[in-house]
Amino acid sequence: MNETILYKYLSGTATEKEKEEILDWIKDSQENQIAFFEMKAVWNSKHIYNNEKHDVIHSLDQLNRRIDQIAGWKRMYTRRFIKKLGIVATAAIVLLAISFSFLFTHKKANIQAPIYVYKNDANDNSIKTIFLADGTTVWLGSNTTLTCPTTFDGDTREIQLEGEAFFEVSKDPEHPFIVKTENNLIKVLGTSFSVHSRPVDNICETILMSGSVLLSEKNGKEIATLQPGQQALYSKETKSVEINEVDANTLTSWRFGLISLSEVSISEILQCLENTYNIHIKMDTHLLKDRKYNFSFKYSKEPKEALNQLSYITGMSAEIIP
Repeated sequence: MNETILYKYLSGTATEKEKEEILDWIKDSQENQIAFFEMKAVWNSKHIYNNEKHDVIHSLDQLNRRIDQIAGWKRMYTRRFIKKLGIVATAAIVLLAISFSFLFTHKKANIQAPIYVYKNDANDNSIKTIFLADGTTVWLGSNTTLTCPTTFDGDTREIQLEGEAFFEVSKDPEHPFIVKTENNLIKVLGTSFSVHSRPVDNICETILMSGSVLLSEKNGKEIATLQPGQQALYSKETKSVEINEVDANTLTSWRFGLISLSEVSISEILQCLENTYNIHIKMDTHLLKDRKYNFSFKYSKEPKEALNQLSYITGMSAEIIP
């Protein structure tokens, strides 16, 4: 797409033919849609800078982060366009929650925010880190799918989750962040927490690290408000919630590639290792059965390394059964 035509459209001087060309280009691909709305947001930022300087400066970091996620050619294209608009660094922002519909003077063109599906299909405990358009960071656990718009529009920031994820939500009190699962809704303003939706047993687990979250049923009925260090286990079948005080750091350390077990028996450790590595372990646990342990290990370690670590803290040898 010719940058001059984009510039003319945003400045309101494009001809009808050029508007048609812009519309066709936007419809051509999702990449084009994302690029256009980013450029439109940057253009709009010029007109609010004088009245909302604080928001401008706050949003600059989000713009830079968003641009850095764009593929090489697109990143260069976007930055070149920003330079052409003549916006100085402190004013070069993007309104991440802009509207994704607009009206040409000759006809309506209702363009929805493109929907993107992030998947971590691996079943080997690998972690996938993604960055959403509002600056929120998400760690996806194994066999997890997250569906969200490429840019948030409207009064809320809504995403759909199947599986397990940890969120560090960008603060925006005017636009609450809502996680939809099969069982319930989790509403936050700016906080860090994990969600594990387990359809097999109809349980949704929420663990709060910082801030606060409001749990609701899908019909909007409020269930509970969590405080840091609390775990909520919501049952879809009984529509009940169990609140527990937990070590949130330990239970959410999986996002760093760690399995952390706190105050567990030796049999629980062995079961976890066997399930993680799909192995069978031989170990004399008779003298250890009444003891409790704290045990952490990295997924990336070889099974033998994890067993050597276990042998060191227990004083008992452990080996893999062929």
